[in-house]
Amino acid sequence: MDGESELPEGWEKTSLKNIGFWSTGGTPSRKNPEYFNGNIPWIKSGDLPDGHITSTEEKITKEGLDSCSAKILPKGTISIALYGATIGKLGILDFESSTNQACANCQVINDLINRDFLFYFLLNERNNFIKTGQGGAQPNLTNQIIRDWVIPLPPLAEQRRIVAAVGALLARVNASRERLDRVPGLLKAFRQAVLAAACSGRLTEGWREENYQRLNRPEIDNAKFPEIIEFYQFGVPNHWIWTSIKNVLHYVQYGLSIKADADEQTGIPILRMGNIQDGLLNFDDLKYIQATQEELSQFYLDSGDVLFNRTNSPELVGKSAVYDVDKKMTFASYLIRIKVNQELLFSKYLNYWINSNWGREWARKVRTDGVSQSNINGKKLQQMPIPLPPLPEQHEIVRRVESLFTLTDHIEQRVAIGKERADRLTQAILAKAFRGELVPTEAELARSEGREYEPAEVLLERIKKNQEMSGGKSKRKTRIPRTKEPV
Repeated sequence: MDGESELPEGWEKTSLKNIGFWSTGGTPSRKNPEYFNGNIPWIKSGDLPDGHITSTEEKITKEGLDSCSAKILPKGTISIALYGATIGKLGILDFESSTNQACANCQVINDLINRDFLFYFLLNERNNFIKTGQGGAQPNLTNQIIRDWVIPLPPLAEQRRIVAAVGALLARVNASRERLDRVPGLLKAFRQAVLAAACSGRLTEGWREENYQRLNRPEIDNAKFPEIIEFYQFGVPNHWIWTSIKNVLHYVQYGLSIKADADEQTGIPILRMGNIQDGLLNFDDLKYIQATQEELSQFYLDSGDVLFNRTNSPELVGKSAVYDVDKKMTFASYLIRIKVNQELLFSKYLNYWINSNWGREWARKVRTDGVSQSNINGKKLQQMPIPLPPLPEQHEIVRRVESLFTLTDHIEQRVAIGKERADRLTQAILAKAFRGELVPTEAELARSEGREYEPAEVLLERIKKNQEMSGGKSKRKTRIPRTKEPV
């Protein structure tokens, strides 16, 4: 933090090393697996949750502890991640534990420093920690940087009031954030409910009653599927039929097996399975191929083509999206192009059916599972049952689904804005707290109440004497935790 800023009355600047006992962690050699079959909890920097650590899966032995620089830390120790993707993450140990070397650990003197005050201060400084650690292959802090970091320290009584005020305000912010975090799951369920209503005829029930005179039953084979009643558990409305996808398409085609090693300036974009996300095409990570026009001529996509992901993980195989952009692109071998017969089938309706819960369940039922990937070939794809409305109703279904999905997109945008505001509000609360603006200062209260108070300067002297008496180390005796699981 800025060393030149003016402090509130009674506050004092000091280094983090002056307010507690700091130590580092360590990692036993992985070449000795027996070191990791003990009863001493061992916390990694990736385990730090920005809150209390109530349990850990990994435990090491006494021999593993002695083989490295790890130490047993008491309950209440604050740990901060020093490097990597988790730099600046925090945790408060709710049980005796050790940590790996990517954590710096501080034991505060409970009757001289409020532990939660230090926690909130470290949380407030995270962005500064990250900026300081930048410059190498990954963000990196040293123990010395942390220990030399300047902290504005108020009197102890004021620390407690700041902690109480911050805790109360952040509880409200976090409650709002938790409510926002539930929205994506609700929207996902809503989208699936919309698709279920769309593909069963419920979404256009009123429209169908108003337009029944101009609706004609699709004139194609009305396929019989013995498993439909059991598998899909719904019948189709009047004028609809059950059929196979093969009856409403021109052809299916596998994509290209060409290495995507060209650049954007000279290559042709090739869509891969990763470009299909949530029923839509995402172009954020396009790859490019170099090939002759003769090689590519049969593989250029047309607007309205449906791309089906034939090979992927068991959870993702069978996803699809409609190609609807005005640009020359081709597609990779793990995708199948479905060229629909547009006189019978609206490609967007087909895409909604494939991505509905019924379509996803069908994919789970027919896929062939390998070691790490699953597959649905073109023959199985063509046999997929589909409830087929008259073409005008398909268009009305798509119009209504798109309208409802647009609403959910707007809600998602509002949620994202709300989360950003919650994050900014959290930082604003913390910044205000450590400027001494969140609660009355101890100096102000002492004057108004006609009493003396202990300024931070005197508090630091008491802390210094405590550290000198202990030789700069915690007086706490190290012992091996009991085998009882932390709770």
